[in-house]
Amino acid sequence: NTHIYNFNVLNQIGKNDFIYICEGIPDVLSAYQMGIHAVGILGANNFNEEWANYFTDYKIRIIPDSDISGNEFAIVVEKAFRKIGKPVQIIKLKGVKDLTEYRVSRCK
Repeated sequence: NTHIYNFNVLNQIGKNDFIYICEGIPDVLSAYQMGIHAVGILGANNFNEEWANYFTDYKIRIIPDSDISGNEFAIVVEKAFRKIGKPVQIIKLKGVKDLTEYRVSRCK
């Protein structure tokens, strides 16, 4: 029983494909509209360390919100993956508050 939004997307991608870990549902929907496979963690501090094991077959990219809690989110998630020896990439979006704002700004 996880609280990972769009968790079933893992059934649609292959091993070694990228999976993006976002903060919240709107960013997952934006990722989908951009053709990016993503899951959402509901709340910056709600990533359960054990969830890292669900993602071992994929390349992990974290897209945190551009605020203090987003930074903490990225650190917590990255630390969980480091414990199991899985490298991650953290993508920091400049000049926007989150992936949704980034997508909207690109579509103007």
